[in-house]
Amino acid sequence: MKDMSEENRMIYSRKEYFADLQKHMVNYLALNYDYYYLKYTHERNRMIGAENMILGTSHAMNGVECALLPGGRENNINLSVSSQDLFCDLLHAKKAIAEGKKKIKTCVINMGYYLLYQDLSLSKTMGRNIERVYVPLFGEEAVHNKKETESYDFSLTMGCDRKLYPEEYVMGLTEHWIKGFFNENPDYYNTLLTRENNNILGLKKIEWNAMTEEEKRSYAGERVGSHNSMIRYKESFSENEMLLDELVTLLAGNNIRTIIMITPFTRIYKELIDPRFKKEMLEVTERINYPVEFFDMNELEGIFDDGDFLDTDHLNAEGAVKCSQLLAEYLEMF
Repeated sequence: MKDMSEENRMIYSRKEYFADLQKHMVNYLALNYDYYYLKYTHERNRMIGAENMILGTSHAMNGVECALLPGGRENNINLSVSSQDLFCDLLHAKKAIAEGKKKIKTCVINMGYYLLYQDLSLSKTMGRNIERVYVPLFGEEAVHNKKETESYDFSLTMGCDRKLYPEEYVMGLTEHWIKGFFNENPDYYNTLLTRENNNILGLKKIEWNAMTEEEKRSYAGERVGSHNSMIRYKESFSENEMLLDELVTLLAGNNIRTIIMITPFTRIYKELIDPRFKKEMLEVTERINYPVEFFDMNELEGIFDDGDFLDTDHLNAEGAVKCSQLLAEYLEMF
C-alpha cells in the first residue's frame, strides 16, 4: 500500500500537472483576449497583408466574417472589438497602413448610431481596456483622455503557482501557444470563444429568440436607453467629428476607399434609438472634404429578422453570414 503522504508529494508525476497548466493558459488568454486578437491580427497584416480593413465595435466583431469577403481570410483583416471608439480606430488605421505587406485598398468603418458620442478613455466600465489593450498595442498615445492610468502587468493574470510553474517558463510557453492559436484561428470567434459565450444574454443562459415580446421590449428599453443617454456628451461629439475627419483624410491620402457601415439592428432597437444620432452622423459625413460612402444595412427590408440576433443589436452566426455576404456584394458592386 502506497504512503499517501508520498503520493501527495509526487506533483510532477501526476497528469493533473499538465491539465492545470492548460487550464491556466486558457484562462490567461480569456482575460487578455482582445489584446492578443488585435496583436496577431496586426501581425497577419505585416506577414500576409490585406486589401480590405474593417474597423469598429462589437457590431462588426459579431457581424463580419472575413472568410466571406472578397479574397477570404487572406485578403481581409477585422480590427473590431467591443466598445472600440474612433480614436482607437485611427490608431489601428495608422499602424495597419504603415506595416501592411499589401496595399490596403478599402477601409470599412463600422459605426453604431451613437458612436460619435463615445470616448472609450472616459468610460467608467470599459475604460480599463485602455491599459489592458491599447497601451500595450500603441504605447502611451493610446491613453487619450484618461486622466488616471495604472500599469498593467500581464503576468499577474497568470494565476498558477509560481513554484510549480515558474514565470520565466510558463509565460514564454503561453505566448508561444497563443501566437500559434491565432495563426490557426484568425477569426475573433473560434473553438475557444463563441458569440453566445461573449454575450450578456448568453452568459445569463437567456436566448433572445426565446423571450416574449414584452421581455424583449423590457431588455431593449434598458439597452437602447444607455445608448440614447450618450447624446449628452457634446464634447466627445465635437472631438469625434475631428477624429473621423482625420481618419478619412488619412485614408484618402493613401488612396483607400472609405465606407461607413452600419450593421443591422433588431426592429425594436431601430424603433427606440434616438433618430438624432443618424441625422447628425449623416451631417458630419457630408462635412468631410473627401469621398465617404454610407452603407446602412438597416435601410434594407426583408433580409434580417429577430432570428438573426443574439440580442437587440448583435448578430448571431446566421446573421453574421447574411451581413458578411451583403458587405461582400457591396464591396464588389461599387
